[in-house]
Amino acid sequence: MQITLSEWQKPEHVKIIAPIIGVIFAVLFEIGFFSSIGLGWFTFFPLSNHIEFALESLPLALVMVLLLYFWTFLARRFIKIVRDNGGTRAGQDSSARARRRIVYVVAGLIFCSEIVLVWLEWNKIDRGILIFSVLFGVLASAALVIILYVRVEFVVIIALFSICVISSCCFRVLYGHLILINGQDSYVLKSSNGLNVHGVVLIAGDRGVLFLDRGSSQTQFWQWKQIEALTRKFGVLKEK
Repeated sequence: MQITLSEWQKPEHVKIIAPIIGVIFAVLFEIGFFSSIGLGWFTFFPLSNHIEFALESLPLALVMVLLLYFWTFLARRFIKIVRDNGGTRAGQDSSARARRRIVYVVAGLIFCSEIVLVWLEWNKIDRGILIFSVLFGVLASAALVIILYVRVEFVVIIALFSICVISSCCFRVLYGHLILINGQDSYVLKSSNGLNVHGVVLIAGDRGVLFLDRGSSQTQFWQWKQIEALTRKFGVLKEK
């Protein structure tokens, strides 16, 4: 039996489906991040750390879940308007007005997000942020096309969910690349043999820290027993 938008949005189903989808998005965020810095580093961290990393992404995953349900709500409303109005001239006019309202809402969201991103990065002209803003606009536009022109409700759900999956992976991959490209020399790693390394902490776990050395542009995994101190401008992150 195919799932309809009405079934999808019932509270008793939302309570079950939404948390599952949120966990899926959180896992995708982590996979996307490791894809950007190197999937080979994935095994350097135990399962408990990967669970913690996924939990840290839950706020972003919640945003994606809310966005998915917002899009499916718009799709359900538009499909209902089209079906209720039938093929009459008045019905066609009503459907056209509903289509324009949905276009205005989504276009307004895209426009506002672009303005905010450009304003935040105007002085730095961060190419990565601009690429992300374009990516968001493309994915939101794809969701708009699905909402307006796909009438099979099960297909709408699958298509919108797929867009959110792509968005989750692309966002975290881009986020990882931004750290590699634009990360500041925020930390000083002092090894047990007295060596000082300036760079960026990519991710830290129970076994050690994945550190990007800005001097050599190389990524290295340091075990905590190899580190005497890891300091930042605001204090010591971990000290032996």
